[in-house]
This record gives sequence, C-alpha cells and structure tokens, in this order.
Amino acid sequence: MNEEYALMILIYLIDSLLPDFFSNNLHALAIDMIVFDHWLKIYNPQLHLHLQKLQTSNEQIDSTYEPPLLNVFTIQWFLTLFATCLPRSAMLRVWDVLMIEGSEVLFRTGLILWSKLSM
Repeated sequence: MNEEYALMILIYLIDSLLPDFFSNNLHALAIDMIVFDHWLKIYNPQLHLHLQKLQTSNEQIDSTYEPPLLNVFTIQWFLTLFATCLPRSAMLRVWDVLMIEGSEVLFRTGLILWSKLSM
C-alpha cells in the first residue's frame, strides 16, 4: 500500500510540480538555473559577486570551459530535491512544502543554503 502512495506522489511531482524538469535535455532545469542566478543576485548580491569573481579568476588561470560555479552545487540540489545535502528531517519539510506551494520552494531553499554557506 505504501508503494502505491509513493508512486502516486512521484507521478504528481514529475507531471504537475516539475514538468520537463527531468526530461532528456533538462531544459526546464537550465531555465531554473538562470532564474536562480537572478534571484541570488537580488537576494544576496555580495555572495553573487563573490561567486562571479571566483569564476572569472578560475577562467583566467585555465582557458577551458567551466560551468558556472553556482550551478555546480545548485543543479544537484534541485535534481535530488535536496536529498543529498539536507538532514532527513529538513529534507522532508522541504518536500512537504514543495507539495503545497510548488517549485518556488526549490529556489527559496537554495537561497537559504547558499546564504548559510557564505557565512
């Protein structure tokens, strides 16, 4: 019985809350990373500037392409819905709010995590 509920929730997550998020080309995730970058710039401009400086200094040392530093962590957080970086109790709280309020919770949680990491 629990497996049926878990499957129903997973289908709801993928079809309704995060449509195209896990598609082959991850187009929706790429858009969310751009939006998240803008939110971080507004919410924590000092951290955003610091990450940009780190990215720029790294590009000057090595001319190969490096993904945006912000995305290196944030993509994993979003794809796993924070299961890889939060304690179970916090992760379940995020999942509960995600079900009620939608995907904006991913942005808010990511902003809080980045702010805590910057302290």
